[in-house]
Amino acid sequence: MNRQFSFAVAVFVAVGFYAVLWFLRVSVPAARTLCDLFFERGWTQQATVFFTSWAFVILVFKRWKLAVQARAFEVGIPPRGSGVVIDEATSTKLLERLYQSVDDPRKFALLGRAERSLHLAAHGLPANEVRACLKQLAEADDDAVQRSFNLLGGIVWVIPVLGFVGTVLGLGQAVGGFGATLQSVKEIAEVKNSLIGVTQGLSTAFDTTLLALLAAILVQMWNTFQFNKEQEFMAEVADFCEEYIAERVDYLGEK
Repeated sequence: MNRQFSFAVAVFVAVGFYAVLWFLRVSVPAARTLCDLFFERGWTQQATVFFTSWAFVILVFKRWKLAVQARAFEVGIPPRGSGVVIDEATSTKLLERLYQSVDDPRKFALLGRAERSLHLAAHGLPANEVRACLKQLAEADDDAVQRSFNLLGGIVWVIPVLGFVGTVLGLGQAVGGFGATLQSVKEIAEVKNSLIGVTQGLSTAFDTTLLALLAAILVQMWNTFQFNKEQEFMAEVADFCEEYIAERVDYLGEK
């Protein structure tokens, strides 16, 4: 998925999330405390919400794309029936059926491998070369899956860092405010008032860390689940191609 597009969608999602929070904040008194967690704890909260939204947008699109990829098994190319031998004649016919079924087979992991291997078989290449081609395509697809999660890995790293930045800012605010008060304090009541500012700073420090850690846990769990699903899918595609393409190719070069 295009990163610029996912970024734009994430901005929309984050803004929508804050719009809902603002409505709850002004219309539901019981929700004000929760909403203040996002509004009154500094810019790191907004940044955490945005990066979490961006990760969720990417994962939703990846899940949708995986579901679309799985539909390639329904095309019926290569056929699953027993007794089918893929030679020059049958490869040509299968390619014709493939192009009639899908505009661009290379958008699908399964159909892209089927197209390349059927082209080789249609030109009379032996099974060992077809297997070598399938292996190269499988490795390329596996690498593509790995690269597609690089951005998510970066987001998972950024989110808790934002929490720690918020913690440092909150502690700095608390300590700095308390130190300034001690320099000019004359009455014990002023010390008590200054402690209110200290507790607010500590609240910012701990709330930002809490939100960031919870967000990081959710993103990491979903990210791991999705990564495993895509790896399982690629393994399924590889097994399918081995069983229904490579093992059915005639050793034409030996005839």
